[in-house]
Amino acid sequence: MSDTLIHFGIKGMKWGVRRKRGTDGRVKGSSGPPRGKNAISKMSDSELRQHINRLQLERQYSQLNPTRVDSGRRAVSKWATNMSMQIVNQQVSKYANRGIDTAIDALFGEGTANPKKKKK
Repeated sequence: MSDTLIHFGIKGMKWGVRRKRGTDGRVKGSSGPPRGKNAISKMSDSELRQHINRLQLERQYSQLNPTRVDSGRRAVSKWATNMSMQIVNQQVSKYANRGIDTAIDALFGEGTANPKKKKK
């Protein structure tokens, strides 16, 4: 009996991760263009042309058909605008009331603008 540990896995594969298999049980090959360094130089002219055409079509489709993310952005932007306007209105109202109270007090005497305030 030998005391060596032999690993029959796939180099670079993570533990517990299974590769996709086809209906015949074989591991599927990679689909799409090659990836990694020098991937473009390994592609033939027709493969590169197909890949470029695909990317252009995807870009055109995304420009012509707004996605749900865009509608979500619009909704969040509208909500943020409404909230900021409410905050601005509250602050303007607060300081306008304070200015009016100060002007009334200056004209008619201390404490007449807001009789609920306690004098110190």
